[in-house]
This record gives sequence, C-alpha cells and structure tokens, in this order.
Amino acid sequence: MKLYIIGNGFDLNHGMKTAYWDYREFLAQNHSTIIREYENSPYLRAYNYNSDSRWSDLESYLRIEFEECMSDLSGNYYPDMNSERTPGWDDIAIEVDNNFSFMELFTKEYFYEWIYDVQVPNGLFKREDIDKTASFVTFNYTKTLEDTYYIPSDNILHIHGSVDDLSTIQFGTPENHPDSIYSSLENQYSDDDFYNVTYAPAIGKISAYANSAYKNLQDNFSILRNFVLGYSKIDEVIIMGHSYPLM
Repeated sequence: MKLYIIGNGFDLNHGMKTAYWDYREFLAQNHSTIIREYENSPYLRAYNYNSDSRWSDLESYLRIEFEECMSDLSGNYYPDMNSERTPGWDDIAIEVDNNFSFMELFTKEYFYEWIYDVQVPNGLFKREDIDKTASFVTFNYTKTLEDTYYIPSDNILHIHGSVDDLSTIQFGTPENHPDSIYSSLENQYSDDDFYNVTYAPAIGKISAYANSAYKNLQDNFSILRNFVLGYSKIDEVIIMGHSYPLM
C-alpha cells in the first residue's frame, strides 16, 4: 500500500490561494486592523523582522516572547503600594490582554474564515496521478483530496486539523507550549508576596494566548503513529507538496 504525505505545495499547485501572504491579503480586505496588531505586537518574534519575513514564515513568528513580556509588564505595572489610589492588582493581566487579545481571532476565527472559503479553481490545474486506494497524511486544512480526488475521508489524516471542524485547527508553533510557559513563569515569580493577585492571573492569560497559536507535536506524533500502524502493508511513501532547504 502507498502512503502519501501531502504539503501545502499540493494545494498551491492546484491554483489555490493558500500561501501565508494570501491570508494577509484576505485580512487586508476583511479585517485589516488585525494586521497592525500582529505586526506591531512587541512580544511576538515577528516584531523584530520586516513585513515580508513576518509573513513568509508566519507560524514561526507567532512565538510569544513570554519572559521579555512578563519582565517588561511587571516592571511597568506592578502595583504601587505607595500610591494614593487602590493598587491595580490586575494591571499586569490587563496589559497582557492589551498585547495579545487579537491572537485567537488571528489563529482561529479569521484563519478559519479564510481557509474555509479557499476553493480549487475550475480547470486551472493539472490533476495529479494519485492512487485512490492509498492512505494519506496531509498537513493541509483544505479538503482537496476529498472534494477533487474523491479520496474516502477514512483514508486521510489531517494532522493539523480540517476545515470540517474549527476546534481541530492547529495554526502556530510548537514553541508556544502553554504548560511549559506557565511553569517557567510560575517558577520565576511565585515567591512574590502578591503572586496570587498580580502574577498568577497574568501568567494564566499568557499561557492561554500561547495555546491559541500552538502545535502539539507530541499529540500529533501519537495520532500519526496510530494512523500509520493501522495500515500494516505500507511499502511505498510518496511526498507531494513539501519543500526542503538545500543542505
């Protein structure tokens, strides 16, 4: 049995507008303010790069610089016990929201809205010669295999989720591991006398925003392994639509 590994180049070869820059163009036409929020967010990796770089490797640049973020916000918004006004116990958490509230729209709702409407242009592509009895692991969210080649859905693993279900979509980077971020910040700030009312809410929010742009490699590997082991006679692997840098 053949196993196909399908990447985004497969959809692009079918004339589909599924590049990161196509997502930017969709946002520019429909939700333009969120482009500025992403590009101007000082605590994302993207902030230190030009616009082309921010979008050419978009998911990687969604990495939250959580240590820098918490250091800056705690330095600027930690409650002032000497102030005449009531200490702003939740000021740090409020600033976390101010910096990252766009994230879930960017990686979930708006992303899904875009990818859901991407279609294969009629007659504007060269149909691939694909064995319809094979099994398929696709890194694409689209249903090109199902809708264009009529591959049974039981033979396909959408490893990063599918347009069939928003809750399955993974768009982001493995570096945004929410539990690791939470533990790291908790270990760093938990000795503070006011940790529970100042840092804890902010750390919870940062880890939640990280989770909205997180790819869980460990879980994905387990799902992939179980899928592949379900086909005991795979004797050929065909890779389509993936690119690799020259070594």
